[in-house]
Amino acid sequence: MSLNFTGDPSLYRYWDATECVAFTLEMAKRALEIELREETEYLRRYDTLFKVVNDNYDVRGSLLSKLIMQCLDQNGVVSKGRRKQYNGYIQEEVFDFLEGQAQALLAETYAEPDDQ
Repeated sequence: MSLNFTGDPSLYRYWDATECVAFTLEMAKRALEIELREETEYLRRYDTLFKVVNDNYDVRGSLLSKLIMQCLDQNGVVSKGRRKQYNGYIQEEVFDFLEGQAQALLAETYAEPDDQ
């Protein structure tokens, strides 16, 4: 039996994936070193705020959750629009308390370490 290959030899050549692999590795490193750490820090601040506000005020969990996320995303400030939106559900002093606690947490996070 004799077989003659009639296809194109380029079908059996491999392509150089070095650049793709290097890019994927760089993105994986970024995810592990930067983004996961940032997400962990965000969740730590969220949990802290949820606990302290929940311990001091009676606010429905779903509203408090949305309010905390918005507050953290806005650098520790509850917008006037959000205050109006939740006016009948949340007391004004809760907004002020949340802002104060969030700003303290953010200041602690971004403060420069002391030289010791």
